[in-house]
This record gives sequence, structure tokens and C-alpha cells, in this order.
Amino acid sequence: MFSFLHRTGPRHPSGAIRKALEQDGLPMGIRSASMLRVVQSRGRYSDRKVTYIRVFDPAHAGERHLTVRDFSDLDAYPALILKAGHIEADGIVVITRRWPAPNCEMASSLGAAS
Repeated sequence: MFSFLHRTGPRHPSGAIRKALEQDGLPMGIRSASMLRVVQSRGRYSDRKVTYIRVFDPAHAGERHLTVRDFSDLDAYPALILKAGHIEADGIVVITRRWPAPNCEMASSLGAAS
């Protein structure tokens, strides 16, 4: 109805997302989940409506001159996604992917140079 009220773009993690991130363990160098940003996309998981999330460090995205505006902006930069998962309709946050191995980005950039 009021789609203009639905804000898009990166957001600070909600309280539930911060709690899930902290329980799962923050990546090295991240002192607080509030340093991170979240982009979201609606979808389905096991035939349930969910909101998919990707968590990234805006400082690392900025170092690569990447402006993340929505969920798909990170498709080409999987190494920037520190955690991913979904939010169930009842608000439960499920983390299903952790940050990549340290050499993941280097390996993918080496393949592109060949």
C-alpha cells in the first residue's frame, strides 16, 4: 500500500540481527555488529515467505569503490558478504553463511586475470 515508506538500501542491523551476528561470532576486526550493514530481499525458503539478508562491512566496500544500494549489488562481490541468511516471518534470524576464507577473494581475482 505505502511502498514509499519501505526504505531500501543498506541498513544498520536490527536488534534481532545484531544478536544473531554476535551469537554466531563477529568476523575478525569487527568490534561490534553495529559497524556492519545489511541489505535485504524478499523470497521463499522451503515454501515459506522469508526476508533474505546479506551482511557486509561498508568500509571494505568503500575501499573497493563499491556503493551497495541493494541485495543484488553484492552478487559480483561474494567475498564482501560476511554473513548471510534469512529472517523468518516470526522474526527469527537464521545465519546460513559465514564470511569467506581469507584467500577466497584472491583466488577469484587470480582466475579473472588468466
